[in-house]
Amino acid sequence: MFSRHNLVYALFALAAIGLINALYLAVSYYTGASLACSLLDGCNVVAASPYSKLFGIPLAYFGVLYFIGALSLGALMLVNAHIISKYAWAVFSYTVLGGMFSLYFEYLQLGPIGAICIYCQISAFTTWFLMLVAYMLWRRYVTDTHADISEGACGE
Repeated sequence: MFSRHNLVYALFALAAIGLINALYLAVSYYTGASLACSLLDGCNVVAASPYSKLFGIPLAYFGVLYFIGALSLGALMLVNAHIISKYAWAVFSYTVLGGMFSLYFEYLQLGPIGAICIYCQISAFTTWFLMLVAYMLWRRYVTDTHADISEGACGE
């Protein structure tokens, strides 16, 4: 269905989208600018909530680091195809961790904060699609590896 190469490109592109989104949030926090929030009114409510920081550090900064990590993994895979086979499970694990945090942040918006931020939604969906692509990449590697092993055993 999707080649490994296309999946790596998708991983890279999603990480780039997530990074741009997270950078916007981080710069807005750093400069003190209000978020441009035309679709949903809750962006600035969410950004000003006590849940917008972890250990006193804005979540946007963690988002920047997360997406830089995902972008770096994607870039490494684009440059060196052997990394895909060795670290596909690690990339999937990394994105699962991000996906779990995104679920928690969605809960916070819907529950305690009571407001929805469009930028948080972009981050969450980007993270979940990253997780899906990483899973497909990992499954492709596992499936191809098992096929290679069984073909080798039959061909002997």
